[in-house]
Amino acid sequence: MGQLLSIFIRDGDDCSCINPQNNQSLIINFVNAQPTEAEKEIYDEAEEFIKDSDKFIEQLKSFKVAEVETKAAMSKPSPETERKAWDAVVPNMFKLKEFCDFSKRMSPIVTKIFKQLCAPGASSLVERLDSHQALVKQLAKVLDAVFKLDEFKMVNSGMSNDISYFRRKSQALGRKMGQETHRASFINIEILDVDTTNTISLFFADPTPFLKALVKSLTDFVTENTGASNLTVDILGTMFKVCLKLCGSEPGDTPENTGLTIDDETKLFVIRVMVGLVVLYDHVNEPNGAFNKGSHISVKDCLTVVKKQEETVSKPLLDVLRFRGRTAQNL
Repeated sequence: MGQLLSIFIRDGDDCSCINPQNNQSLIINFVNAQPTEAEKEIYDEAEEFIKDSDKFIEQLKSFKVAEVETKAAMSKPSPETERKAWDAVVPNMFKLKEFCDFSKRMSPIVTKIFKQLCAPGASSLVERLDSHQALVKQLAKVLDAVFKLDEFKMVNSGMSNDISYFRRKSQALGRKMGQETHRASFINIEILDVDTTNTISLFFADPTPFLKALVKSLTDFVTENTGASNLTVDILGTMFKVCLKLCGSEPGDTPENTGLTIDDETKLFVIRVMVGLVVLYDHVNEPNGAFNKGSHISVKDCLTVVKKQEETVSKPLLDVLRFRGRTAQNL
């Protein structure tokens, strides 16, 4: 990734949702910001999630559904074909459970980040964000990781077929085959009980389950911390405007006031983060959302940037805005 992920926001830069004090400026550095001692525990927890997400992304890339085995078991049922299908589906179910459990790690991270960002003491939003550069950076990187996880989940639709097959067969065959799977060095099959299997099924039924989990984490935070709701909206709106400014620069250009350059990889990172911020903003900015009159962010400008990208980039991002947005009915 290139050097640049920082830009100035000044009074008069059409940041009506933040109202910074005159002559104040803000640099949000999504790449090199380092945590203070007070931020280090939260920063490190987020960093561990981000690093682990790379491992799970690779596992999603290489995930092989048991399509051949389950089709054979359903079209030509026999002890042999059912055994092969079961032996292929069971380890997949344990892997899907790992993905589902991994998503649950986001909620405490998001809660801790926003508790710090919304804590009393700062005299302005500019000061608040400037003093928590590292946490803003980690929030952006979590968003980017979520988009990548969902990208590779969406191209592997056969996961739902594995889950369906397991649910149909587990009640009838689970006890007998569970005993045999012990000899095959599988984890205890009892872990995949009805409630757990239902949770896995509901999680992977969503086209973007990791983003859905992230949205829920933030909406839960706002629900439980109503006094921080307006500030949370302002933080998301400011981050969006920073990303939008960066996205307005072409590779090799020097955005205003930065003295650095953006490369293609960096720009794609910024675009993914910007789209994620629109979705988050849409869910926490009650009642207007992001797509209706009264929103302080320009979804139209975001769409313009996204549509300029290659279709392989633009289509999944537009789908996220269309189907994950709370108020995006007319998009």
